[in-house]
Amino acid sequence: MIHQLIKRLNVPCPPMLEEALDYPGNARYVAFYEAPNGEMRYDDGTISADGDWLAWLIFVNHPCIAPMLRGPHFHASAQGARRWLLLDREARALYVGEREEINRLLYSQSPGDLPFGLSREEMEALVERVRETFKRECQPLSLVELHEAMAQRNQLLVDLRVWLDAFLSEGLRDLSCEEASLEG
Repeated sequence: MIHQLIKRLNVPCPPMLEEALDYPGNARYVAFYEAPNGEMRYDDGTISADGDWLAWLIFVNHPCIAPMLRGPHFHASAQGARRWLLLDREARALYVGEREEINRLLYSQSPGDLPFGLSREEMEALVERVRETFKRECQPLSLVELHEAMAQRNQLLVDLRVWLDAFLSEGLRDLSCEEASLEG
């Protein structure tokens, strides 16, 4: 079985988790992990970037999550974390597994139509289109807009913590790691 090293975690999955961690995509599966540079990253097989470190710390250090993620292989080393957290956005389930195994799953869901093999001229044209789009669509925020965006971000972090605390207070403390298959 290709996903035999991926285990389902019997932990809560906040409905705002991927938004709090700054994941902008819409893939079914997305992984979250600590990178060698000390940053928290997300990867869905197509999009990979730094996420929100503060939201990550709130989540992984919460009493109903932290016991499942203990161990030297989950946190970053010079080579990065060997074990990644995987979110199934459709089932709202969390898994943990070896980096290589989760990568296989992530890349199997990718469309595979990335622009590899472009000529130099095609690549330059693509870069120019991206620059023009960026100039046109990425305008600086006013101080009011910046303040509103920061307030929304802070509220999202509060919501994440409140959701996790509510789960914990319901007495659902029987948290364990279970074998699971991600096929399908």
